[in-house]
Amino acid sequence: MAKGSTETYVIYPEYFNNQISRSSGRRVPRSMAVQDPRSEDILAVCKKLGLSPVLESEKPHPSDWNKADGRVKVLKKFPKEATLKMIAQRLMKKA
Repeated sequence: MAKGSTETYVIYPEYFNNQISRSSGRRVPRSMAVQDPRSEDILAVCKKLGLSPVLESEKPHPSDWNKADGRVKVLKKFPKEATLKMIAQRLMKKA
């Protein structure tokens, strides 16, 4: 996967954290969110979904730049919200 490609989505663990509000960065419904998701878990789920993920472990979420939880870049195979919900469903099964 090319760096800076417009063919990828950036996925942060904050998108799936049930302890974070929507305004603070959560992107899925609280009912689909999990406690303290890790970028490594998201990477594993994305591999299983065939999204060709790339882990960038030192990259922080823009709204919480002092906490580098990492992020995962995935191919744009589906709309972003659908991709996030697929990832969230798999993360819920792991938890």
